[in-house]
Amino acid sequence: MQTGEGKQVTLKRGNRLKLNIESLIFGGDGLARYKGMVIFVPFTAPGDEIVAEIDDVKKNFARANIVEIINPSDCRIKPICPYFFDASKGPEQFYCGGCVLQHIDYETQLSQKTELVWEAATYIGKLKDIVVHDTIASKNEFSYRNKIQEKVGSRFKEGEKEVICGFYAPESHKLLDVTNCYLQPTIANEIISSLKILFNQYELPVYDEEFHRGLLRHIIVRQSFVTREVMVIIVTRDKDLPNAPEIIEKLTTDFPQIKSIVQNINKKRTNKILGDQLKILFGKETIQEKIGHLDFRISPTSFFQVNTQQAEVLYRIIENFLLSRSTTPSNIIIDVFSGTGSISLWVSRFSEKVYGVEVNEAAVRDAINSAELNNITNCEFRLGDAGLVLRRMQKQGIKPDVIIIDPPRKGCTRKLLDSVKALGPDEIIYVSCEATTLARDLHYLDKLKYKTLEIQPVDMFPQTAHIECVARLKKKKSK
Repeated sequence: MQTGEGKQVTLKRGNRLKLNIESLIFGGDGLARYKGMVIFVPFTAPGDEIVAEIDDVKKNFARANIVEIINPSDCRIKPICPYFFDASKGPEQFYCGGCVLQHIDYETQLSQKTELVWEAATYIGKLKDIVVHDTIASKNEFSYRNKIQEKVGSRFKEGEKEVICGFYAPESHKLLDVTNCYLQPTIANEIISSLKILFNQYELPVYDEEFHRGLLRHIIVRQSFVTREVMVIIVTRDKDLPNAPEIIEKLTTDFPQIKSIVQNINKKRTNKILGDQLKILFGKETIQEKIGHLDFRISPTSFFQVNTQQAEVLYRIIENFLLSRSTTPSNIIIDVFSGTGSISLWVSRFSEKVYGVEVNEAAVRDAINSAELNNITNCEFRLGDAGLVLRRMQKQGIKPDVIIIDPPRKGCTRKLLDSVKALGPDEIIYVSCEATTLARDLHYLDKLKYKTLEIQPVDMFPQTAHIECVARLKKKKSK
């Protein structure tokens, strides 16, 4: 195995090495070097001095697991969650992989995320003198999620089968029974615990993926952070939910915040959580949420930003980028991948006309309903593939001042970015949940004569490795 220095390094699985962790990489693993060879070690912190055991060896890098922490980093802290990885128990332990950074103090999490965005923009995006602002902290480091979904399973305890709820351990099909997830509000944990007791009390059968039989599949709890209204969704394989009246009465008595209980029927043999059929068991079909001046009705299948408070921070960054233009307000804005229309509705105050472009029909319906709810009349939502819709808009002579892009994690195709360029906006605002694909796309947009002026990272998901970014680009002047 060759290192970057041309020296031969022989590493094998099982080798134990003393390593110093330099920084984090995307995904949250720590980065160390051994005789020039890059080694990735999960659940480490920058500054840790450790003994690690090689687990996998590739041509240009290796992966290892912690055996011992010799000298912990100054930024290493004790995780509050009992389901988090414990370095003293070794790599074979049973743990939840939902968080990967709980062992690192929050200030270091933020600084590392800023550094990762800068590295992506510099080395992947090849952007010169790029301005990457400090990552904006979340108002809450814990209990920030407005939606949680847990898998329903079973286990034998003292010779009897019992219902459990939780998450699969990383890279396994082992379900970890989680009684308290610190990323979700207290009431969500309490509701799920109460449902487990009720499911066990009435001996409801759990869905078996292997044989495609049984009833209970998932529990989803959604809560509004403004109205505090709660929706509970019970996902089942069959339409019949035994003892539903008793379950509803117990839940609504113990938790008056519950305004909606919905049964979702998913009959398919799939790992997709939600099915196509909905049955309202109690209360309303939606709960009400608010971001800034906007009201939203959240349905069981609605997409909505998981961190409500940080969503407003994100939208205000977009607002500030729009208002920093030399010519404001914008006459026409196109919001590509508009989803349920929250960004379109937010920026409608700063434009004569906003077009939202979205391929998901249910999301477009939600966007139209939200526009009506907020008495917003200058937003038009167009259903269809983004590239096709943009090319159609170009033929129609629509000339946007600003195009906002908020793609899925995989980013944009070059063909789509070509369609964005063809419309000739003065500025582009690119919202991304994946800094590496953002950097790749910024590099291509630079070739298309759009210069990246700045990138603002936002921490939407503390304790995890996810990073949200908003980039502002401006059309280069012709020479």
